[in-house]
Amino acid sequence: MKKIIALALALGLSFSALTGCGAKKEEATPPADTTQTQTEQPAETKEEAGGAALADGTYKAEGDAFDDHGWKPIITLEVKDGKIVAVDYDEINEEGTLKETNEDYNARMKEKTNIGPAEAFPQLEQALIEKQDVDAVDTVTGATHGSDSFKEMVKKALAAGPVAADASGALKDGTYTAEGDAFDDHGWKPIITIEVKDGKIAAVDYNEINEEGTLKETDEAYNKNMKAKVNIGPAEAFPQLEQALIEKQDVDAVDVVTGATHGSESFKEMAKKALEAAK
Repeated sequence: MKKIIALALALGLSFSALTGCGAKKEEATPPADTTQTQTEQPAETKEEAGGAALADGTYKAEGDAFDDHGWKPIITLEVKDGKIVAVDYDEINEEGTLKETNEDYNARMKEKTNIGPAEAFPQLEQALIEKQDVDAVDTVTGATHGSDSFKEMVKKALAAGPVAADASGALKDGTYTAEGDAFDDHGWKPIITIEVKDGKIAAVDYNEINEEGTLKETDEAYNKNMKAKVNIGPAEAFPQLEQALIEKQDVDAVDVVTGATHGSESFKEMAKKALEAAK
């Protein structure tokens, strides 16, 4: 009898041990559904992160209002073959003055932070073209506010999509003029006249004038001095800019004339100011 009882107890303990081991092994194996979810999720996230290629075209955006200092950001992006190939960012005030070409603003900002918009904005533009991802564009040291504003405008422009060919409307026929608000530190003020015919820019006349009424383009002494320094004078640079605008019909597409950077930027600023009334 004692042997039978002992044998029964031994069998009972063995059964319990086997049952316990089986339970622990079952709990250690994760459910099939959970394994599948963990495997598929990264692939789905990666696909979404890639996004679709950008549609070719021109993208534009601007700030909703002028800030407390009187400036408003504006941007134009050009996309070709699904990639950003050109970027033009600036900030404009109510008088139509652009930060990048405002010598006084640049001088004051550079004195405080060692960099001005004339240097910072092109750095941001180039970084976007190279990286093709606005979130990968680094903040320019000394121009944090401008960098943040640049990124915001890029995202806004891309979110809005390319501007339709007829969205901005054809230019109204007529003659449009604009001039600088004041003579600069060297005593010159830019002036421009643009003629629009059949909805297109047909003629452009740009120059800079001093208080005596002398025009840069016809000032022989000025042209001679400038050409000796940079191999080109207003008599050559200004007609190149005028012809480029007639050919391209887009101020932002006009390239800066080598050796005449200041004149080129001033030309573009005045052209935009004059054409505002033609839209």
